[in-house]
Amino acid sequence: MLGDIVKSVTDAVVTAIQGVSDVLTALRTVVKEQVTGALADVTDIATGGLDAVASVASGAIKGAAQVGTSVTEAAHGVISGIIEAVAGTAVDSVTAISKAAQTVIQSVQETGGNIEDAAVGIVEGAIEGAGKVGMTTADAVTSAVKGVLKGADDIGSDAGTSVRTALTSAASLPKDLVESAIKG
Repeated sequence: MLGDIVKSVTDAVVTAIQGVSDVLTALRTVVKEQVTGALADVTDIATGGLDAVASVASGAIKGAAQVGTSVTEAAHGVISGIIEAVAGTAVDSVTAISKAAQTVIQSVQETGGNIEDAAVGIVEGAIEGAGKVGMTTADAVTSAVKGVLKGADDIGSDAGTSVRTALTSAASLPKDLVESAIKG
């Protein structure tokens, strides 16, 4: 089932963003729709829901990569869309953000994208998504950073180091929250 979700989302993302001028909005919308649909098909929402969210995140990044979308923009849209989709469901938003962030980093690496840029996009997307659903910025940033670091550290120590540097140097991110999340 999860492999089917990845393939279906990849195809949906390619169709939705190919040739549109506002890729971020199109990506966010298709991810939100795909997560909502995937969650409707999951019987054990606690564990199956997180796996479905991760599968949607993976498929969305793969689809965005196929059409040449910027990894920063793709990561941003995927995380923001996931937050909007899981808000108000039985899926824990904080856990979903972390799992999706980890999956996005790993999917970006698999597609040959720049994980440092993706890491920044993920945290930016978490901040945007949190604002739309009434989640605190601190919770969103902390869970996104933890997921990003888990994904990067799983790739390798050099990846973990470069992602930490990218996150702490990004002018668009709240430095105090990022550093606090990194320190754990």
